[in-house]
Amino acid sequence: MDKYTWKLNKLIANIILKNNGIIFGGWVRDSYLHDKYSQDYYSLNISNDILHNPEFYNDKSFYPNLSNRTLIPKDIDAFMTELNFNKFKEDIIKNKLNGFIVNKNNCGKYMDNLSEKYRENIYHITYIINIMDYYKASFIKNLIKKNLNDILMDALKDTINNFTNELIEKCSDINCIKIDLFVSSDNNIYEPPFGPPDFECNGLILNRHGYSLSSHLYPEIKGFFDRHEILNKIMKHMEKNIAFYTGECEINNFDNNRIIKFINKNWNIEGHYIKHINNNDKYDGYCIICHGELEDKDHFKIKCCDARYHSKCFSKVYIDNNTKSSSKCIMCKKNIYLDCDKPIINSFIEYFDTKNLNNSSNSTEISDNTTNNLNSIEDNLMNLLLE
Repeated sequence: MDKYTWKLNKLIANIILKNNGIIFGGWVRDSYLHDKYSQDYYSLNISNDILHNPEFYNDKSFYPNLSNRTLIPKDIDAFMTELNFNKFKEDIIKNKLNGFIVNKNNCGKYMDNLSEKYRENIYHITYIINIMDYYKASFIKNLIKKNLNDILMDALKDTINNFTNELIEKCSDINCIKIDLFVSSDNNIYEPPFGPPDFECNGLILNRHGYSLSSHLYPEIKGFFDRHEILNKIMKHMEKNIAFYTGECEINNFDNNRIIKFINKNWNIEGHYIKHINNNDKYDGYCIICHGELEDKDHFKIKCCDARYHSKCFSKVYIDNNTKSSSKCIMCKKNIYLDCDKPIINSFIEYFDTKNLNNSSNSTEISDNTTNNLNSIEDNLMNLLLE
């Protein structure tokens, strides 16, 4: 299924790019990492039988340093003009895909990066592509090709049974690909993202010419080579699962879900003065304040030295009752300016407080039941949409 899901993702993305669309957000990040690590994987000096075996490829524990090869983004954020959107829908049909609009609304108030007079020219569409028919066609084509001799030898019944079982097994948990599409009614091109990029990796865009920095990310830097150097730096950070906070979001406008998503994906998050360590860190020491163990690698580090902190300990020392715009590191005594990192610090502390509260109140079972119920409701709703 992974092969077909990725193939369909790329097909839809290429249709968007063919129609002068611009892709942005998590799809750009994840597709870059998928392609990069997939290429590295297929460059390994191992036997072809293993190299081209899907079970090894999809096993994250097999060459775990290349596990990003299994990344498959499901949702696509994109922009295109209304004229090109009509051509895009025609191309979807030509490729024997079934797409439909489930939501359309004006989104001018969310367009912080556009001047007031242009905001009303853009509307948002949730566009769903039913991937079940695509899978059926792909499986039929490949299974018939693989089993042609069996078919010619009167094994049609077995082939159909095998196909049916494989289709049910592999398609049971995947229904659609969602496109969050921003469309300009005046047919002018507006470059996304339309709000301040919170993390550098969310400020990349993909058009038919390739990857580039959005003009909204560090607009004060004008030189082509300077911006290309920043692009390379961001890509190197992404390859190490590092999300660097830009400092461009105000505290009240910061989306805590961004932090949670990165934490759940095992990313490290860096601010201008702090780091949140979440993976690939061999530090075996203790919190510099309480001397307790740093469990699960979830802890803070200030960039000026190697001292580490629990989130609560960090908050007590540097945040609580501190009205100064700067502080001194309690270890190396260097000045640190935490105001620009406060949105992510506050978000982390809120996340860990909630996590600890859930653990202490034994709410895991309730949470699991709620999640299962929500998933069941979502599955039923999607089945209704796709009937």
